[in-house]
Amino acid sequence: MKHYDMREDQLKLILGSLLGDGSMRYTSEGNATFRVGHSEQQRKYCEWKQEMLAPFAYALGKTGNGVGFDTIPMHQLSWLREAVYTPSGSRTVSEEVLAQLDVRAIAAWYMDDGTFEGNYKRWGHGKATICAAALGTLDRERLATRCEELGLGRPTLSGSNLLFSGERTRQFHEAIAPFIHPSLDYKLHPDFRGRFEWYPDTSDAHLNGTRLASRTSLRAVPMKVLRKVAKDSGSRPGTRYDLQIEGNHTYLVDHVVVHNSPE
Repeated sequence: MKHYDMREDQLKLILGSLLGDGSMRYTSEGNATFRVGHSEQQRKYCEWKQEMLAPFAYALGKTGNGVGFDTIPMHQLSWLREAVYTPSGSRTVSEEVLAQLDVRAIAAWYMDDGTFEGNYKRWGHGKATICAAALGTLDRERLATRCEELGLGRPTLSGSNLLFSGERTRQFHEAIAPFIHPSLDYKLHPDFRGRFEWYPDTSDAHLNGTRLASRTSLRAVPMKVLRKVAKDSGSRPGTRYDLQIEGNHTYLVDHVVVHNSPE
């Protein structure tokens, strides 16, 4: 099975986006792809996401009235499909996802679904709100607790939203400011704008067209048993079959895997 060397920043961006405008879908048995789309007005933001997820992201393209992209299908993302969707198809947040959320992931969620309002010039810090309409009350409460655990302050549940107000807004904005893309820094209090430092990892950009191949490896994974065939308990059958794969030095001889390396 192919395994991709995905950086931690990339996983956190996906996790946060799945709370917001992103989605997961199965493309084949055991493989899933991440998809995200934004309005044309948020093209720069979407371009940044695509660059962050390179070389695992396809090119940006038109999606409905906006722009978006998919990642390549990955086995290692398949767990996320079940972790963020219930059997009926509604959104949820599993304990596994919740435990992996950090400040970066919450910042990504805020960029997708957050708003900043209030007369902060008069009242101080304004109000920061994250829409969580797709989630149930229990999930909202658990996310509020997770925000508190991360040192972001505990938001108030206000209808279908998570609300930060007063000093909690300052605490929240100060923590997420380094991860808020410049095209969306209007969602931050002016005191915390211009602090962005969440950039794509370009350490292997010099590899150009071989970048994806350099971050792809093969790993052994458990396989599903499709059927079992009963075998006589007597002597071994007289007929044996050998299997050789063209272009590969590994082959089977009487149920034994042999690697005939030329080196």
